[in-house]
Amino acid sequence: MASSFCLPVPALDDYALYEDWREDILKWCSVCPWRPSKQAIVIHFALTGRAKAASHEIPNDDLQKKDGVQILLAKLDSIFLLPKIHRKYNAYHNMHNLRRKPGTQINEFIVDFEIMYYRLKRENVILTDEKLGFTLLTACRLSEEMEHMVLSTFTDDITYATMKAILQKVDWVNSSPQHLAVILSLIKRNESTEKLYAAVDRK
Repeated sequence: MASSFCLPVPALDDYALYEDWREDILKWCSVCPWRPSKQAIVIHFALTGRAKAASHEIPNDDLQKKDGVQILLAKLDSIFLLPKIHRKYNAYHNMHNLRRKPGTQINEFIVDFEIMYYRLKRENVILTDEKLGFTLLTACRLSEEMEHMVLSTFTDDITYATMKAILQKVDWVNSSPQHLAVILSLIKRNESTEKLYAAVDRK
């Protein structure tokens, strides 16, 4: 018997990407108290528009099977899920064209960047670690002078983790080029956190 509480079914209309909704539906199924034979029916009543109409085409007996959710998703996939090559290209295109908006802090932007990268990996499109680091730097839309300052801190191969760490340590929006030069020189010399904080306080 189902418990008195159940997380609401993720609403397809709330998602920009069908793939994200599909992924969350599977997660919802893993935690909801409904038996597998009831889950597809519950999802059906949460659908609207074209998705609801498509679900109506599935016989109730099929929706109430143990694999009813998979049957329902297969039907919805035929309508909303793009061919794999299109999904790969869209994921790459969206990440390649992602740019930080003026005034947005780097830390905020990196959250958006990593969401895009997750979607790219989900489609099995893999970037080398070095290319990912360069892609992040480009997407941050720093001035040419600031980009050169960041690159000057590297003595070995560029990695995404190191690029991300350097970009997160500096207030690129509000700091002057002179202050940035001080901070980056300390980072390059692997100076202590205390010295970095002291330099930040003097900006």
